Amino acid sequence: MSPDAASASGSEEGVGEPDGAHRRGRAALKTDARSAVPDVCAALGVTATVFLFLFARMRSGESPITRWS
Repeated sequence: MSPDAASASGSEEGVGEPDGAHRRGRAALKTDARSAVPDVCAALGVTATVFLFLFARMRSGESPITRWS
């Protein structure tokens, strides 16, 4: 393997990514995080809804689990 090919592939020890690649990786991470926000909000909304439904059911006494008769 020629030295140029080795440095281009980054396979030699001590050869790191150029600054541009690091910045692109950081930008991609920000983009991925922003695109995950709607999914996270939907998951939290569903979880909160189920929790509140079960909590209200428990407090009202409708749940057979909470009856100790």
